[in-house]
Amino acid sequence: MGINVTSITTKKGKTTVKAKIYDETGKLLVRNTKLAIKVNGKTVLTGVNSTKGIVDMSFITSLKPGLYELLLISGENGIYNAGKVTTVLKI
Repeated sequence: MGINVTSITTKKGKTTVKAKIYDETGKLLVRNTKLAIKVNGKTVLTGVNSTKGIVDMSFITSLKPGLYELLLISGENGIYNAGKVTTVLKI
């Protein structure tokens, strides 16, 4: 399973993350799956649902301006194995 982060924006303390989750053949997942988000190793969200491979979620952050490690983790769901991707969150 692969995750491709397509957009990360932060405005007024709210960060929005958009991503797509693909199966081993490169197609969007056909099943919903749950995700977790970590910032610098600290869990900020759990139980986030993707819908048929599309992720569009927001969370409130009180982080100071700077660069942070953002990790998205997609859980195993009976059809697909777990997957994860690390990217940079710029505030």
